[in-house]
Amino acid sequence: MSQHPTRRRDVGVGVVRRVQAKYEAEGFAVSLGERLPPPNEDYIADAIARSGDQTIVIEIQPADMYKARHDRLERLAEIRDSEPGWRFVIETYEIEPPPPDPKRDDAVRRVEEAKRVADTSSEAALMLVWSAVEGALIKVSRDQNLPKIRSGRPRALVHDLVIHGVLSDNLYRELDRFARVREAVAHGLSADLPSEDELDWLARFALAAVEDMVPTVEDMAYWYNSERGEPSRAETGHDIATGHDIADILHQRFQTALESDIAEAVTLIESKTLLQLHA
Repeated sequence: MSQHPTRRRDVGVGVVRRVQAKYEAEGFAVSLGERLPPPNEDYIADAIARSGDQTIVIEIQPADMYKARHDRLERLAEIRDSEPGWRFVIETYEIEPPPPDPKRDDAVRRVEEAKRVADTSSEAALMLVWSAVEGALIKVSRDQNLPKIRSGRPRALVHDLVIHGVLSDNLYRELDRFARVREAVAHGLSADLPSEDELDWLARFALAAVEDMVPTVEDMAYWYNSERGEPSRAETGHDIATGHDIADILHQRFQTALESDIAEAVTLIESKTLLQLHA
């Protein structure tokens, strides 16, 4: 009897089942995740197939596995092949191509659908809006060719983007809060759902993100200085030339920016740090 396949970190259950079925059809009993005997007890095989005096150690790898990994496996093959009745086999599989990039129209459509169902189900509205947010953030990460961005894991995606400077620390905390609620709803757990205003902000953020218009604190400060003049025109939170509140000016230009990010941008503008950077 063969064991049930276990999902390895980089090998899907379907791939393991196909390899298992292949050897079972040839009359082998197949075990999965078994540790090899000494002197290779530190190695856990993806699968071991046994029939009579034959033992086949099976490693499952993508067809384009990198050379260092291939060399290590070849060495292990030499060790196993030296044992009477043992063989080492590498079974390869093709990696499925990634899904197509999210599109702007998808985010817009999901936001519109969320608005239609909001009165009926706030949970459904949240799931739709978050799907628009996640798609928009994935699009941003791919547009910027960011490495190691983990799609399919909402909180990890947000974490990766703040590390790469795409999201501010404040945005990270806000989006992570929404992602936690989304995960609770998706798994049937109780959650404090966002208010109507919060959901509206999240929807507007999704539409801004899909257009790659998510400003960092530095972006807002640079914009102010390029549009309104040098930092010397800013004083005690006001634009000297117009008398307008700098925070209000930034709000009008960056409508989905958080209050906390705008406050930091105002502080940066007043500090004349940007002027020093351009000197």
